Amino acid sequence: MHTMKAIQSPAGVGARAVPVALLSHLMTAQERGLYESLWSLVYLWVLLLLLIEIRTVHDYLARRTVGVGLVMVFGLLVLSGSILAVGLLVAGAAVFFVATFEDTTVESGLQPASDLSAAAYDLGNQAAKPFPYYDSVEEARPFPVTLPPNTYENETLQTTYAIAKEIPEVLVQLPCLCGCHGASEDHGSLLDCYVDNHAAT
Repeated sequence: MHTMKAIQSPAGVGARAVPVALLSHLMTAQERGLYESLWSLVYLWVLLLLLIEIRTVHDYLARRTVGVGLVMVFGLLVLSGSILAVGLLVAGAAVFFVATFEDTTVESGLQPASDLSAAAYDLGNQAAKPFPYYDSVEEARPFPVTLPPNTYENETLQTTYAIAKEIPEVLVQLPCLCGCHGASEDHGSLLDCYVDNHAAT
């Protein structure tokens, strides 16, 4: 609560108050201004060191040193801009070729690669379902009624059937891996194993 007050009214923070940035990674307007000022000093210090190094290595006068430093900074800016421009051109060309390929595919009546991938995934998904389960909760409704947990005296079985009763929407999307595939035509998912004593065997 004191932190929010410090953020809303920085002027009211006491001289011994802990900076908000240390507690919440948030800065007041005063702290942000100090932070940006420190970074400006760092940049100026780096530039000054660069100019001193140029003057020391090449034995230039002060005027020539400043000129060489400005030319160097300008060259770095031009190089960075050129790299950025080339990157944008390559990205634009890639987008253009992809769009052209998709348009050509649609006009020629061919099936797009994304649709082929989706169809292949569906076929693979069906082939990978040797045990039945539902792909969605809506498809499984209405849920079958499971046995009451108090049907069994064993505490573990009571807990198991109680969990099945609480999360039927989860169990209908899980296959039965305990061998019930083919045991009953009514088994559509793992939840059907809890309709009778099948899950207890």
